[in-house]
Formats: sequence, structure tokens, C-alpha cells
Amino acid sequence: MKKSFTINLIGRLCVYSFLLISFVAQSQTVYKPAISSTFIESTWKDPNSWIYVSGDVVAYPNNYPQGTDEVQFGNGGNGNYEPISIGFDLTTVSSTLTFSNQEDGPYSLITVTGDGTVVAQDIVDNSKKVRITVEEGGSLTVTDLLTLSQTDSEIVVKGEFYANNGLTFSGGGKQTIDVHDTGFAKVTGTFTSQAGDISIADGGELEVTVDIVIPNTSGSPSWTLNGILSVGGDIDMQCWVSLSFSVGGDGGLNVDGSCDMNSVCNTSANNSLCGRINNGDYEVDLPVTLVSFTGQKLDNSVELEWVTATELNAERFDIQSSFDNRNWVVEGSVLAAGNSSTTIEYNFTAQNNGEKYYRLVQYDFDGRFEVFGPLLFDSEVENKVFVYPNILDSGNDVSLFFDGEFSNQNVNITLMKINGQFIFEKVISIEEGSGVYPLQDIEGVEAGFYLLRFQVGATTTTSKLIIR
Repeated sequence: MKKSFTINLIGRLCVYSFLLISFVAQSQTVYKPAISSTFIESTWKDPNSWIYVSGDVVAYPNNYPQGTDEVQFGNGGNGNYEPISIGFDLTTVSSTLTFSNQEDGPYSLITVTGDGTVVAQDIVDNSKKVRITVEEGGSLTVTDLLTLSQTDSEIVVKGEFYANNGLTFSGGGKQTIDVHDTGFAKVTGTFTSQAGDISIADGGELEVTVDIVIPNTSGSPSWTLNGILSVGGDIDMQCWVSLSFSVGGDGGLNVDGSCDMNSVCNTSANNSLCGRINNGDYEVDLPVTLVSFTGQKLDNSVELEWVTATELNAERFDIQSSFDNRNWVVEGSVLAAGNSSTTIEYNFTAQNNGEKYYRLVQYDFDGRFEVFGPLLFDSEVENKVFVYPNILDSGNDVSLFFDGEFSNQNVNITLMKINGQFIFEKVISIEEGSGVYPLQDIEGVEAGFYLLRFQVGATTTTSKLIIR
């Protein structure tokens, strides 16, 4: 009897283990919309708004997309996949959904309205035509590499669009990113555009933090820049044909690196274009040159300070705050000097309760804007050392601002991961009074969440650092 009980128990444990493994393996559920109207939070969470497609139907008892689920969409055609439009803060439900296009022919549509905020893991086109639209006031972030491969697919940006792991236009067809006058688009990483078009309206801006690469292609890429295109790395032209390029209005092209081409792309037109880019012919002055953006935590507030070296057509600075670094509210505004070639100091006192982000949004008189920051403060922690920026892209360095309490002291600086893993350690000497010191050692550190620890004798101060 004892032996039989043991065998039965082992058998049951095996069955339970199999069921548990099956449950984990099927944790993603696939849905498609049952409605064509814009989703708000209540309709998103309504099971009647969704049709179950596949996966684990009991993984989430409420039966609506959340977690790492997949949402399939289309164009409302014969495939019975509705377009999807989101008009609320979807991050309150999930920031890791995948949106998957299921229909070809007319555009399949995914839209973020002016009331919408979406952070998605991926948008998969499945080699089918798709139009991604972000309306004015809306925000869309894609955390994985975003790839559009079908001819005539496009990204229309009237609000804010972020591709946090690069953007690729592939397949040899014609894809487009169209940034309107109210739009701001940022590609963190490399933008590979085989035959794609870039169109930026007056007042719009597209920022690429690394390179723009134009691979070998039989297409004819076209760039129309009436707004600003900023490239943090190089423009690498490997194409077979000439790039159609025009700059108009207040448009411009700012390239931190250089324009390079291989032999198959070395046409007279491309050679002339690269020469003019490398000569800085298309560069434009941004409205404001910011020297620093710092702050000091008071009892229940933060004293924010910033210094400009030059200002051109600058109207005002909006000070915005956020608890999650995604949803921002305006704390107040400070008028800018307008036009200036001398150093100007500004300050603003903002309320601070809990861990909070702050950023500056500088507007000029024709509606163009630029974002500085963000900075992160915790009302429970006393700031004696200030790190700017404390949220930065990989490959950049930071500056350290020391309180006068550190005068004539040797400060031991340690960088570690959030789990305590040691990265590096160094000692710097602080001169009389408060000081600003660059920390270039950070340039080779990979993306992640870190702690910077500053120690003088028995006094230790810690600051958070996020590298993207």
C-alpha cells in the first residue's frame, strides 16, 4: 500500500507539473477587436469588445488584452479584422502588448488619438500594408525594433512617436515617415531606410540618435525637410540610385557625424549632396543653446534652474512633471528672452511629493519646440550631488553638480547596477565652492538601471541613473 501511494503521488505530481508548464507556455492570448470605434478604458476592458482568437483564454479572467497579449487588427475588409484606434492611456493596462496586422490591400490602420498614450512591445506588419497614425496630443512608443516592409506603408506623426530600438524600412518598396507641423518623432538607435521617404513639415522634428543607413536599393528615396532632421551619428549611403533631397522653409539637417557613401552610390548628385552635408550647408541653429538644467530639493518642493548661452526666437519654457516619465502635466511657464547671445539664468519652484520627473519644453514663436531633461527627484532623499542628465541614451556622458558642502574634498564615486553589481569606481577632487564635473567614464556602459554612489568620509549620497 505504501509503495502504491508513492507511485500515485508521483503520477499526480507529474500531471500537475505538466498542467503548470502548459499554463505558463500558453500565457499569451490573441484577440481581435469586435468594435470599430475608438477604444476608451471602459470599452477596452469590456469582454464584449473582443473576439478570442487563440492562446490561453483563461490566463486573464477578464478576457481583454493585457500583459504580453497580442492584438490583431486590419482594415475592416473581408478578413473581418477591424482597424484599431486607442483614445486613453493604455499603459494603465499594459506596456508590453504586440499589435499584429492581418490584412493587406487598403491600409490596415492603428491610430493613437489626441487622448491616447500607448507603449507597445511591437507592431508587426506581417508584410502587409499598414498606416500608423499618432494624432496631435497623442503619444506612441514601440520598445522593440519596428520594421515596415510593405510598399506604401507609412507612419504619420502629429503628436509624439518614439521607436526605442530602431526603425527599419525594408523590402525595397516605398515606405514613409511623415512628421507634421505639430509632430515630434525620435528613433533611438539606427534608422535603416532601403527606399523610404522622409517628410517633415515646418515645425516638425525627427531625431535619430545613431545613424541613418540607406542600403543597396533599386528604389528612389526622397527626403523633404521643411522641419528639422537631427542625426546623432552618420548618414551611410550604400544605395544604387540618387537620393532626392530638398530643404525648404525653416527646415534643416543637423548631422553630428558625417555623410559617407560606397562606390555604387557615388553618383555626382550624391557626391555633391554628401559634400554639402559635411560642409554644414543644411545645418540650422536650434532656438536655444542650453548650458545646464539642474535643481535643488527643498522641504516639499524642487528649485529648478537652467542656463542658456544663446536664444533665437524663443517664446517660453514650460516646466512639466510626471510620476511615470510618460504622462506629463504642466507645472508652470517662464517667459524666454526671445533673442540673446549672452548667458541668461532662469529658475522655477515646483511642488514635489514622492519620486517625480521634471523636464523643460522650450517653445519658440513659430510653434517649434525642444525638450530638455528629464530630471528625477525623490522628496524623501536629500540631494547633495546632482546628475544631469540622469536619464540618457547609451554612449553619452553625464555631468555631476556638487553642493558647496563638498568643497576641497576627495569624492569616491561608485557605479553599480540596481542589483548591486559593481561597474567601476573612481576618485575626483572638488575645488572650492560648488562645481560641475563631467563623468565621461559612463560612455561605454550598457543600457540599464544604475546607482551612482558618492562618498566623502562617513557621508554617502546615492543618485539613480537610467541608461537607454
